Amino acid sequence: MSPLWRPESRVGLCPDRLVTAQAVHPVSDDGIAQISELANRNRLGVVLSNHLVRYAVLPWKEALVSERDWDAYARHAFESTYGSVAADWRIRTCPTGARAPRVACAVDASLIESLRAIKGVASIQPYLVAAFNLRRRAFSAPHAWFVLHEPGRLMLALIAQGTWQRIRVRQAGPDWRSTLADLLERELVDATEDALDVAFASTEDELPSRVGRFRIVDLSLPRGTASATRSQLMALH
Repeated sequence: MSPLWRPESRVGLCPDRLVTAQAVHPVSDDGIAQISELANRNRLGVVLSNHLVRYAVLPWKEALVSERDWDAYARHAFESTYGSVAADWRIRTCPTGARAPRVACAVDASLIESLRAIKGVASIQPYLVAAFNLRRRAFSAPHAWFVLHEPGRLMLALIAQGTWQRIRVRQAGPDWRSTLADLLERELVDATEDALDVAFASTEDELPSRVGRFRIVDLSLPRGTASATRSQLMALH
């Protein structure tokens, strides 16, 4: 088969490991070299762990008419939050609908450039985008949380009337499920949406049916096998 037509495989890039459908590989001093080696055998779609991505939700503004306008707006938002370090980030915005807020993603530019220099890397995607696109048809509530957990990271995204309202990424210890209700309550202090008591969640861990007043809808991939657990982290199916 010509390399041009090789099917695309996914690999999840985390600070300490690479995740494929076949195995979890500890990251050596040069994870880019490991991805390059994998790309010699497969066309790769690289999914970036939430450890490696910063997110922001940008309110819709009528004055922003071009992609360049939105990118400049996103850069200002990240620099206002994180300071001068954001100057070294590659920033992109994702349209989510007409006259709707946009999701902005920021990744270290050096990482993006290193990945794009690998001939076999066909695409690069943040974990949030990959995981949500895989599960979006399962969302059935007009206002809800999307909770995305991976070892060490917990992402809380609020979706209301089909639009993204906020995204928070927090550190997550082994007890993250016992603190989830408190985290969601704190994020709702200034929310205006009613009936925000549903959280759609995806994780490698077992989930309770409720935390506090929040009903948990488990969107995790099937558990019980090693390959399923590996696939769970980076939405490889």
